[in-house]
Amino acid sequence: MRRPIVFAILLMLFSACGGVDVAEVGDEALKVLSLSPRADETGVAQNTEVVVVFSDQVSTGDGEDNVNSDTFYLEEVGGGVVTGVTLTPSSLDADSTIVLSGLSLDSGTAYEIVVRASVTGNNTEAIGVEVRSAFRTVD
Repeated sequence: MRRPIVFAILLMLFSACGGVDVAEVGDEALKVLSLSPRADETGVAQNTEVVVVFSDQVSTGDGEDNVNSDTFYLEEVGGGVVTGVTLTPSSLDADSTIVLSGLSLDSGTAYEIVVRASVTGNNTEAIGVEVRSAFRTVD
């Protein structure tokens, strides 16, 4: 019985103080809809392509809010960033799907896909949290 009264009092207090606009806390943040290879996948081919699908159109190019080799990359777990790869928009959906290709990965090795928190969509705010997903290549 006390909960409705407490809720009503809190509601009045927040209304009197102006409350918090939900849009101000990032309800329109960019999201990663899928990553390939999937998290914890094993037996991945050494020449696989790494694919990220975003919830909104993204731009490639310089800058921390764009998708580039500083904001979307592959690294060996416990090692360094994989170099010599090509980052391109997908031919299927060039605005929201980005592909890392040209990979020649070591066998039986754990890798991690990284998408930095600063990446923004063309119509959305930054992801706001670094996205990491690990997989292992075939032995």
